[in-house]
Amino acid sequence: MFNNYPDISQKTRERVITIAQKMGYVPNVAARTLSSKSMQVVALILSDLLSSKENSISMEMMSGVYRYADDHGMQFVLYLTTTKQQHEKSFDQFCQERNITGAIIQGLKTTDPYFEEIAKSSVPVVLVDLDRGDPSIGTVSIDNVQAENEATQVLLRNGVQDPVMINGSINAQVSIQREAGFKLALSSFGRTPKDYTVQYANFDQEIAVAKVQRLLREHPSVDGLVCASDSMAIAILEYLRKQKIRVPEDIQLIGFDDLIIGQYMTPTLSSVEQHMELIGQQSCHLLNKMMRGMKKSEPKRIFVPYEIMERDSTAISKEN
Repeated sequence: MFNNYPDISQKTRERVITIAQKMGYVPNVAARTLSSKSMQVVALILSDLLSSKENSISMEMMSGVYRYADDHGMQFVLYLTTTKQQHEKSFDQFCQERNITGAIIQGLKTTDPYFEEIAKSSVPVVLVDLDRGDPSIGTVSIDNVQAENEATQVLLRNGVQDPVMINGSINAQVSIQREAGFKLALSSFGRTPKDYTVQYANFDQEIAVAKVQRLLREHPSVDGLVCASDSMAIAILEYLRKQKIRVPEDIQLIGFDDLIIGQYMTPTLSSVEQHMELIGQQSCHLLNKMMRGMKKSEPKRIFVPYEIMERDSTAISKEN
């Protein structure tokens, strides 16, 4: 009745509308979406958002997805999921119950049920910062290997002799990629990794600080720290300040993510800017093409530009 179907007479339509207005009826947007064959429902699904206090919503990425969806007449919805919930309800069931036309997923682990299920699903999917190696599934991220390679080279060019990487989770794809970039930089400078050169802190601030505390006690020669996330780098920077260890004079430090708070630390934190809003826009653009019948032969792997932001935590004077 409210969708302007041609088989309903104008007289009947006006009568029903008059009655609806008297009753204070308001059409249900969700129900109208379900009945519409043309409305594309784009879901941004954030996996295990609450599993760690360091894991926060990227407002920039959500803004990018929302803006693109809104500009192209698509409905944007946001959902949270966990590994536990994925075991309780399949990906197809999750999407069917919510009338999801296409999904952008961030935070998915390779051990999550949805990681396997999306390959068998008819729902188009774009993964953020995760490459499943499946030509039917889209992937949008920066080049994590090259980005960490360049970030590490900042320290090495500044004369760091014994750099250590404070990495995330040992089995996380993004951690593996960033570690590869870190080691690539060491190799290009003729450095050989030591048994303590890479420390895993699971992207957790407390673990990261504990790792650094022990590291500096057992290996005082360490003079540079490459962190796989800004959240860990910020916690480490605060710990070093309390220990009266000077940054960058005693230890140079660089993070990853370029969180805004890093620019207000003392010293300001060097980092890798990922341009998350652009990642969101590109993810939705790719998903839109896939929902409209993108050819299987077309590449579905998009690298978004990044920037190395050199600030005071790596600013060594020429005299040093």
